[in-house]
Amino acid sequence: MVTPAGDSAAVPRSAPLGAVAVTAHRAEVWQLVGLLGQGIGVLALIVGLQIENAAFYGRIAPLAIGGAVVNHLLPARLRLGFFALLSVVGMWLVFGIVQGTWILGIGMGFIALCHLPVRLAVRVGLLLLAAAGLASMRAGWVGAPWSSTIWPIVGSMLMFRLIVYMYDLPHLKVRTTWEQRIAYFFCLPNVVFPLFPVLDFATFRRTYYDRPAPQIYQEGITWILRGLLHLVAYRLIYQYGTRSPADVANGTDFVIYLVANYALYLRVSGQFHLIAGVMHLFGFRLPETHRFFFLASSFSDLWRRINVYWKDFMQKVFYMPAFLRLMRRHGETAAMVVSTLLVFVVTWFFHSYQWFWILGSWLWSTTDTLFWALLGVCLIANSLYEARKGRTRSLGVPTLTAARLARHGMQTAAMYTVMCLLWALWTSPTLRAFADLLRSAQFRAQDVGVVVLVWVSVGALAALLYRRAHAAAGKDSSGGWSPAVLAAGLAIVPISDLAAVRPHVPERARAVFASARNLQLNKRDQDQLQRGYYEQIVGVNRFNNELWKVYSLRPTDWVRLDSTGAVRLTDDDRLEELVPGFSEKFHGAQLTISSDGLRDREYSQAKDDGVFRAVIMGQSYVLGEGVNDRQTFENLLEDRLNAGDAASLGHSRVELLNFGAPAYSAMQQRADLVVGRVGRWNPDMVFMVGHFREFAQLDDYFTSYLRQRDASLLPDEIRPWVDSSGVTATMTAVEAERRLKPYAARILSFVYRDMAARIRALGATPVFAYIPTPDVRVDPVLLEAFLATTHEAGFEATFDLRNVYDGGPESRFNLTEWDHHPNVAGHVRIAERVRELLLANPTLLRRQDAVR
Repeated sequence: MVTPAGDSAAVPRSAPLGAVAVTAHRAEVWQLVGLLGQGIGVLALIVGLQIENAAFYGRIAPLAIGGAVVNHLLPARLRLGFFALLSVVGMWLVFGIVQGTWILGIGMGFIALCHLPVRLAVRVGLLLLAAAGLASMRAGWVGAPWSSTIWPIVGSMLMFRLIVYMYDLPHLKVRTTWEQRIAYFFCLPNVVFPLFPVLDFATFRRTYYDRPAPQIYQEGITWILRGLLHLVAYRLIYQYGTRSPADVANGTDFVIYLVANYALYLRVSGQFHLIAGVMHLFGFRLPETHRFFFLASSFSDLWRRINVYWKDFMQKVFYMPAFLRLMRRHGETAAMVVSTLLVFVVTWFFHSYQWFWILGSWLWSTTDTLFWALLGVCLIANSLYEARKGRTRSLGVPTLTAARLARHGMQTAAMYTVMCLLWALWTSPTLRAFADLLRSAQFRAQDVGVVVLVWVSVGALAALLYRRAHAAAGKDSSGGWSPAVLAAGLAIVPISDLAAVRPHVPERARAVFASARNLQLNKRDQDQLQRGYYEQIVGVNRFNNELWKVYSLRPTDWVRLDSTGAVRLTDDDRLEELVPGFSEKFHGAQLTISSDGLRDREYSQAKDDGVFRAVIMGQSYVLGEGVNDRQTFENLLEDRLNAGDAASLGHSRVELLNFGAPAYSAMQQRADLVVGRVGRWNPDMVFMVGHFREFAQLDDYFTSYLRQRDASLLPDEIRPWVDSSGVTATMTAVEAERRLKPYAARILSFVYRDMAARIRALGATPVFAYIPTPDVRVDPVLLEAFLATTHEAGFEATFDLRNVYDGGPESRFNLTEWDHHPNVAGHVRIAERVRELLLANPTLLRRQDAVR
């Protein structure tokens, strides 16, 4: 267009376009500044909430946020290479240079096999051979030159992504680069998340910076915040909502158990949102991983909403190839049925295959097989129904009516109920355990109201979201809470722990915030871990269990003491005892058993004049598993007392005898007194150590007792209670615990009273001490009830050491990440505290001969 000269309306084109460009650039700069502020805030939340593990919130999260800033400032052509390099640096930060390089070398070796200049079939064969060699090392058949700690990450990086990569490779029109390969297989978040979504390689490449960078970053921050919300909700449900099947006594308990058990899947959803969000910060606009899966209205709807990446993986690699091939010969319906069955068989197998790489053992169970079989059959039936229904209603789109909303709500509530039951089946170690759970649900009239409340709540929420989705159809709406609202809500948790704020927060609220901020094993998992279930990996084979994380870190040679030859069976109520003369390295420390069957130095049973002698009874915490012979708190305490305290108390020497034995219940400690094993040492004091599992250990003891001995040999005072409970030798631990629960307090009360009386009959002073497990949160109400039992039993004194590990994170006193026995520092702390309490009560340190 030509503008006549002198026309005042004529304005040069360059001026407004330049102004618009400058304005747009400034807007983008401010947008990026805002995103940087959000990123810093997200990092503060991750650190303040101590998300997942120290490696993530202390190393990888700061590296990711800082790296994302550098990544954006780099020229576009350098960004992918920078992310690949950052991922390698992340491996070195977490595992060290040596082990991180091993991970890199293993992965690069498999990637190189994928690109050998030979036929695809040959490459696949070589990959299978290499994987078989790696599997033989993972199973422990062949020694590996690297640390066992890298196995979960190596498996997570390769086990599924190699399948996707090899499937996509022949179909790619553009050759892959080494930057893409390293970024795909070693992506930064994977180094701290063994449970990792199955990334589709084609999607990984296609969505890389396929939209404006600020838009991708903002979506990533929103997803990270959503993931944090899920993880905090998971922590609270895990600590306060879950319960042991043995605690289910009525319909309300049953409903709470089902709802909380299913809700624990929030952990996977939270982790996957967090992972996808971090990837967004580097330009990878990956699709959403989960979407309101609890409110699925059918099995087909659930399959579309839960773990979307897995669904896409199954559909792409297994379902569609099988469906297309079968449809040509057998028709659409048969192809759909067979292909869906194939998907669930593969899913069932891959579930155990995944845990093999993470835990080192295959996890086959009847409940696992039945869960996937039922889910597959239900999905097939649902798909067939929807296929027919879809053809019927394809002539028009129904309007949203009240009846339709109500139907959708009821359908969702019914689906939620079915999934809660199926999830309970899946998380039960055996069919018998699941049957026991169902039998325990004795519904009362008031329990029906709880069921109705859950149904109405789920149905109403589903209808509300369905209506909102219907109204938003065809509109550009991201939905959900804004990042500011999410961040503000989450920030309450770490802010509550600030020194200026903490005094103004009610004590109960502080405890709740502490649970949201610091994840610890709940009571159910503590009991399972202490029982030794982790030896057979029972109860650790589910995504929603904290125990798998503990077990995945544990070396294969980290066994129980009773599997080393250090323990033998007895023909009395003790059931087992330590083997005299045993001496071996156990859990990295020297463990020596004296000729008298004590984990202690050699003593003469005859007590010299002026010697104060005390017997210390207890379990593995007294025994001192994982510390050297002279590092147990009993030995440390004895050394400290003899260094000066003994003389001031009028003793020539103090002798403390370690009667600790692994997993010894109060019944077995009583038996030590009954058979005269304690009395022959002529003690002046018997110091009994207990902890939170005293009640729970009764069921283990009685089921073991009935397997080894006849019930008629039980003490006369206890036999009627055991008989009334109906406990048998073949009963599951959960069922035994449930049956003994009404009698446990009475049994323990009798045992403590009888022990105190027998100790006094020896002329000794009975003292009880509660010593907790490091990094394990105990219900204060239950603890007070437990301590009240010892007070009433007649012990001369009860020492409460619940705060013995105060002054910082209790985890620093754990023997290892996978073993919560006290380490050397823990034993030193216990010895110091017990010494203080004894010296504050000098009358407890009287000798028998001095009294006479």
